[in-house]
Amino acid sequence: MELRTPFGIGPRLLPELVVGDGRIALEHVGCKGNRLVYRWYIDIPAGEYSEADLSSPRDDTQAMFGTLLAFLGACGEGCAYQLRTGRQSENADLFPAPVAEWAYQHSDELGSLREEIESTPGLIAG
Repeated sequence: MELRTPFGIGPRLLPELVVGDGRIALEHVGCKGNRLVYRWYIDIPAGEYSEADLSSPRDDTQAMFGTLLAFLGACGEGCAYQLRTGRQSENADLFPAPVAEWAYQHSDELGSLREEIESTPGLIAG
C-alpha cells in the first residue's frame, strides 16, 4: 500500500490520519454479504475507541476515510447543537461521548481533511 500526505502509517501499522491530539485509523476486517466491513480506530487523550461498523460495496480505503470523517463531522455538529440548545441531537451519539466532544473540538480540521481526501484521488494506492 502506498500512502501520500495527509495519510501515514500509525502504531497499529494501518493507514491513519493525525487530527490535533488524535489519530484515526481504518482496517478492512471482512465481508458481510457483498459488502466489505471496516473497523475504525480513534485514539484520543480520553481513550482508545474502535468499532467494526462501516461497510462499502467496493474496496476503497480512501473513500471509507472520507465516509468516516463525514460521520465524525456530523457527530461533532450534533454535539455543538446540544451545547447551544440543550436539546438532544440524534447525530451526537454516532460515537461514544468522548469522541463526540473531540470531534466537536476538531470540526474544522476534520472538515478540511474530508474535503482534501474526497477531492484528491490516489492518496491511498494499492
